[in-house]
Amino acid sequence: MTETAAPSEVLPGSPDRSLLRNSFFNGLGFLWSAAVLFFQVTYILHTLGAEMYGIWALCLILSSTFTIADFGMSATIVKFVSEYRAKGQRDEVNRVLANSFLFYLGIDGLLLPLLFFIPSLLEFLNIPGNLLPVAVTATTIALVNFMLTMTGVNIQTGLLQGYHRMDVTNRVTMAVGMPKVLGTVAAVELGYGMPGVMISDLCMVLLTIALLRWRASVIAPEVALAFRHRSWITFKLIFRFGMTLQASVISGLINFHFDKLVLSKLLGLTFLTYYDLGSRVVGKIRGLPLIVATALLPEFSRLHALRDLDSIREIYRKSSKAMLVFLLPVFGTIALVSDLFIELWLGTGYELASLTLRVLAFSYCVNVFTAVVSNASKGLGHPEIEAKTAALQVFLNVLLSPLLVLVLGFPGALIGTTTALLGGAWYYLVKVNRLLEVRAGEFALTILRLPILFSVASLLSAGGVLALGLQIGLGSFWEGRAALLLAVSGISVGVFFALLLKSSYIDPAERSRWKNAWQAILPGR
Repeated sequence: MTETAAPSEVLPGSPDRSLLRNSFFNGLGFLWSAAVLFFQVTYILHTLGAEMYGIWALCLILSSTFTIADFGMSATIVKFVSEYRAKGQRDEVNRVLANSFLFYLGIDGLLLPLLFFIPSLLEFLNIPGNLLPVAVTATTIALVNFMLTMTGVNIQTGLLQGYHRMDVTNRVTMAVGMPKVLGTVAAVELGYGMPGVMISDLCMVLLTIALLRWRASVIAPEVALAFRHRSWITFKLIFRFGMTLQASVISGLINFHFDKLVLSKLLGLTFLTYYDLGSRVVGKIRGLPLIVATALLPEFSRLHALRDLDSIREIYRKSSKAMLVFLLPVFGTIALVSDLFIELWLGTGYELASLTLRVLAFSYCVNVFTAVVSNASKGLGHPEIEAKTAALQVFLNVLLSPLLVLVLGFPGALIGTTTALLGGAWYYLVKVNRLLEVRAGEFALTILRLPILFSVASLLSAGGVLALGLQIGLGSFWEGRAALLLAVSGISVGVFFALLLKSSYIDPAERSRWKNAWQAILPGR
């Protein structure tokens, strides 16, 4: 039986169900991926050592750097597939996919010569000579891995997300997770080391491509990824939109990876490891609300196609509230218990990783809040706001990070990144609120004021318990640290939500409507 998306899931009449189902499965898929990565980080660090872990982290950083070659096309596919489907223009959906595929093939051809420059790049980053051959092999495989992901995964994922079937893409992610864990362990235990781990990941990409292609052919049988649908007009349209988003891609790479490269160059591979361990933890937590918020892009795009600005503003306000309700207790608690968490996870001697976790918890919290803003601006066809925000962040980070590392050492990287993220978030909020005709004062009073007050109260309460626990010696042994971590985290989150539920921040009608929508998620196809 052919499986197709029910019209009510994507057309006017039931936006809550579609939006919440996508958000739910985005969150579920992210948590599973985070668990897999958490295992990989711990296993590789303790079996292959800190230096080899640094090489693995460097491979991931360089792979992320290659995403600059995407030119914003992955988000562009989601936007235009959703928009054209809402209008019933299936031929245009086919043209978007065909031209995106041709674009990716051309980028792959341009990336291949970079394989010959990898040894020189790693030497520039001061990789020790005895580790250079392994680093070159692992990075080469990582580049091939990226090209397959870009060309094979991004298009199928964009199609399914444009059809509001993010539940499918996340089910595929979860299905590949356990084989990925087994592949990592097998590669290390059989003596293949870091190159073996990268080859295992490459095999998982191929499996992901096959599963996504199969599901896309079932859910959207009317869509054909064929060269005959190529169109110069469509290519110019999607390329222009994607190029506007490119500044945001560059900004993300610089803000979340540039400081690591600066540390590797100026202070050495060990400091890169400390920074990566702390930033990886808070970065994965940062990724949860970001991946959930991607469900907003097709919804904003659909409403933009229908010219329903009132509904866009309503979703913008509600999504901003939901984002704050998650961000403040979670990131605040992380900053409070960072020392306990790092000691429980990695043991002693990782104080710089703990410092990284604490500082970035604050700056990442502010940065993630703009995820709703980002999807709104892109869905409304104004990616230039994101481009200008990205330019501001790039300028601040490139200017400050190297200078501050030279002057202050390790903390300079944290200060440079934090300054760039805060400056960009402020600019983004101002511009998009003006676009949506949302007044700054109203936004601050109705969206920001109460959650921030509740967060301060909860952190003060939990901080008092933490200080008391350390004073009586609970932090001196593993079991005591574990118990204190759980107690402080529970108090911090519990106090926040107790205050929230007693307030009028979420009105009864809104609670009832979203509860009914949640109940309709799982039974849906």
